[in-house]
Amino acid sequence: MRVCSTLLVLFASTLGVHAQNASQPPESAALHVKYPFFYLGESVSFTLVNNTNDFMQIGVAPYQIKKGTSTVYAPISILIVVPLAPGASKTWTWNQKNGNGQQVSPGPYSVVLTGSFAGGQAFTKTQAF
Repeated sequence: MRVCSTLLVLFASTLGVHAQNASQPPESAALHVKYPFFYLGESVSFTLVNNTNDFMQIGVAPYQIKKGTSTVYAPISILIVVPLAPGASKTWTWNQKNGNGQQVSPGPYSVVLTGSFAGGQAFTKTQAF
């Protein structure tokens, strides 16, 4: 059985899924997910690619996993801002467990990723899977 999840304004070229944040052009950042569905318990990986000519600023764990409007998982990390160079990418993995360490139920989810551009303008990317 596969679990669905949603990712922030992502572009999943391998899946043909493309969502755009209204405040940013689609070429500003891309979020890729390996599959549209994952087996229950399978690691869910997603990658943010900086398609701009400037650095992006992201946190060590700048994402939340949501089911509908409820946050299922938000990684706990120290507040460190990490630069993402032009053309560079960063990959995160979610183990399909909630904040209490329990396996989530099958269904649609989303990943919401936040950061900022060099000029300080914040962005949010989301994509369903």
